[in-house]
Amino acid sequence: YLLSLGKPDIHLALHFPIRDIWAGGKEAEAVAAAHDAAAQTLLEHQCDFDLLDDEAIARDGTTVRDGRLHVGPMAYDAIVITRQRWMSPHARRRLEEFARSGGTVLAVDDPSEHSVPAGAIRVGLRGIARLLHPALTLARPCSELRVCVRRTSSGVVYFLTNEGEEPLDVQAVFPDTEPCVQLDL
Repeated sequence: YLLSLGKPDIHLALHFPIRDIWAGGKEAEAVAAAHDAAAQTLLEHQCDFDLLDDEAIARDGTTVRDGRLHVGPMAYDAIVITRQRWMSPHARRRLEEFARSGGTVLAVDDPSEHSVPAGAIRVGLRGIARLLHPALTLARPCSELRVCVRRTSSGVVYFLTNEGEEPLDVQAVFPDTEPCVQLDL
């Protein structure tokens, strides 16, 4: 119920290289593994994200304004792309436009040269989390903690999930005001 309230507060997208996966073979396995590793790294650093494929990036209704990529009701400040070869030319051009307008495109795991949009920042897998803004800050790293944020007309909902086997002892610093209600389900 809590995650159905308001609007997701997500400003990061992870490109989903579906064209490469459709191509099949060992290269598709490597592409899928690189994508999954990036997704896991983002989650472990409390960075919530949406998945965007070429179609969503390239569609006519997707626009670039004020350094953000606007896809439907969502607006992204940063896009992470991983290993791939078959990004559509239109999606690549849209990401180049996004980078020129001040948006951040991070190319992780050395994607193929012809798929890296101009203006993309090349970064290693461990480096992506340092260049992004997590949903909240932890006093010490905790890779088992996942975070989702929803904005409502009356406030902000932070949904924290322990993905590990053991109870967590974490100290979180919220960018908004401290939570006034805590539910431990």
